[in-house]
Amino acid sequence: MKMVPSVITFLVLCALSINVSLAGKSGILGSWKVNASNVPVEFAKSTMVVTGSENAPSVRIIFKNGSVINASNVSFKGNDLRFSVFVEGTVVPFTGKVSGDKITGTVSTPEGAAGIEAERLTLTGSWTYRAPNAPWEYSNGKIVFGESNGKPIARIIVGGAEVPASSVAVTNGTSFSFSVPIEFESVGVTGSIEGDKITGNASSSQGVISFSATWD
Repeated sequence: MKMVPSVITFLVLCALSINVSLAGKSGILGSWKVNASNVPVEFAKSTMVVTGSENAPSVRIIFKNGSVINASNVSFKGNDLRFSVFVEGTVVPFTGKVSGDKITGTVSTPEGAAGIEAERLTLTGSWTYRAPNAPWEYSNGKIVFGESNGKPIARIIVGGAEVPASSVAVTNGTSFSFSVPIEFESVGVTGSIEGDKITGNASSSQGVISFSATWD
């Protein structure tokens, strides 16, 4: 049962996130970035993805190693949520509350109580990208999104160099477009958050190259 607190911690988050829309705040559909302390490193970060509809949501937790746990049997009352999950032969209950785009909760396990914190996953921050079909020197690096004077900004970090983007546009904090100069050519980049990662395309005179990115 050593793994129960870690696993349930993230499942609690699933349930808690569902409560957002029912409380009349931010919609529940989308992705949530989960951070947990005092757990094995492989469970310290994960992504919670809520799909379906707000009245009948489907929830899953995606860990950094790619493993997935599905949630079920969720019930709501006001801002409180109750949820149970069968983990390693044990049914574990948990409850929690949602406040805006943040989630806090407590789960009870045979080893004791565990707490979690989460926030809605948006583009803001650093993402590690991989583009297998790009020239090797551009095949991996980072995309960093931020804000300056109320406007979105972005930059690419590749090969130890930072290249600022121009014409940056962000929609709903989850989809984007920008241009970046690469070898005397303006490359158009578009993408959006899908589940626990960004998927997108980079377009130039040489064609279109697909890429994916995970949050750091």
